Amino acid sequence: GIAKKYAKSFLEITGTSLANRSVYKEPFAALLELFEIKEASLVLCSPVMPEELKKDLLLHAIDKVKHPPELKAFLMVLVESGRTQVLPVFVRLYDEMLCEANGLILGAITSSCVLTAQELETIKTQLEKVIDKKLSLQAEVDKSLLGGVCLSYGHTRIDLSLKHKLDLLTAQVAL
Repeated sequence: GIAKKYAKSFLEITGTSLANRSVYKEPFAALLELFEIKEASLVLCSPVMPEELKKDLLLHAIDKVKHPPELKAFLMVLVESGRTQVLPVFVRLYDEMLCEANGLILGAITSSCVLTAQELETIKTQLEKVIDKKLSLQAEVDKSLLGGVCLSYGHTRIDLSLKHKLDLLTAQVAL
C-alpha cells in the first residue's frame, strides 16, 4: 500500500509521458541492483542503519548513470521517511501506473530459446488484436520450458509450453 502511494506521488511529480520509461530505466535498474546485493539490501531495509549510509548507497548507485534531479530528491524523501525497503515495489508500480496512464499493458513472454525481433513483434501484434489493448512485452528465456512460450500480462497467464503440456499429460496418466 505505501509503495503504491509513493509511486502515485512520483507519477504526479514526473508526469505521464511514456518517454519517462526511457528516462528512468537506467537509474531504476541501478537501484534494483542494490537490492540484489545481500549486504546493501540489509542496510537499506534495516530500521537501525544510519540515514546517511542509506543516502550514500542510493546516491552512489544513481550517480553512475544519467538521472533527473527529481529522482535524487525523491530518494532522499524515501530515506528520511524510513521507507527505503519499498523501493523495488515502488519501481514496479510506477512503471505499471505510467503504462496504464498511456493505455499500455506490461507483459512478459518466456520461451525456451531467444526469439527474434520479428517473432516477438508477430506475437505481440496477434495478442494485442485478441485483448484489444496495446502491450509492452519483455522477452525472457527459460530453457526448462522445452519448447513453446508462456505469456503473461496483467493478471492473465497463458502457458503454451511443452513442459506444461507434458505436466498435464503426466497428471492425467497418474489418475
